[in-house]
Amino acid sequence: RMDQALDDYRRVMQISPELADTYFRMGEIFLRRDQVDEAIEAYQVCGAKNPKYPRVRLRLGDAFYRKGMLEMALRYYQGAAADDDKSVEARMRIANTEHALGHPCESQESLEAARDLESDTARRETILDLLKKVEPDCRKKGKAAPDGGRPATKR
Repeated sequence: RMDQALDDYRRVMQISPELADTYFRMGEIFLRRDQVDEAIEAYQVCGAKNPKYPRVRLRLGDAFYRKGMLEMALRYYQGAAADDDKSVEARMRIANTEHALGHPCESQESLEAARDLESDTARRETILDLLKKVEPDCRKKGKAAPDGGRPATKR
């Protein structure tokens, strides 16, 4: 079924190559098939055709994360958060990536931002549980500030 969808999208691209949505949807199929390089290329074309295309930065981040390119993934997630200052999803991905990079205080900061934005009670509880797991690691790093565990800022 996905092969047929790819063929359909390729036909649409021949007719209307300017459609960013076609490239995004192809990226989704490629990512589901674990064809990460192809997904990245499709998402990048989508972003070039429409830099404000919803979710393209998140999905590029996801693809780079799968490749193990965490710093690159983080940049895309941060871009997604900058594009949408209400995106809980972007902040959760930033927190996960910072944690994977060994940056517990930055992870905590992103989780706190996600917590502050999340309105769904069950998801908020999940975020609070994650914060409880990350806070001790941040304290171990010696960066916790006395104001509730926020990382100290350098001046």
